[in-house]
Amino acid sequence: MIRLTKGFIRNFHPEYDYSNDKFEVQCAKPFNVKEWEHWRNILKILETTHDSRGDGVIDFWHRLPDEDGLGAWFFLFYHAALFVVFQTKDGAI
Repeated sequence: MIRLTKGFIRNFHPEYDYSNDKFEVQCAKPFNVKEWEHWRNILKILETTHDSRGDGVIDFWHRLPDEDGLGAWFFLFYHAALFVVFQTKDGAI
């Protein structure tokens, strides 16, 4: 997931240097309604950008680290498997 994230950063934000950033991956438990609601709330708070590829194969939302130092990438595969990659400038996740 980190490699996928770095590839998307390179593709969508080639000017951004992530070489010193730290990454952490979390996976949402399938069929856990409370946990999925938690991730939806985080998406709303982060004011992320949405995009998709492959007609439902992957939907993703992202926000690069800004002045607060925290960024996140949400990857939803086939509307079922959700992975979240947190990205920080200072390594404090």
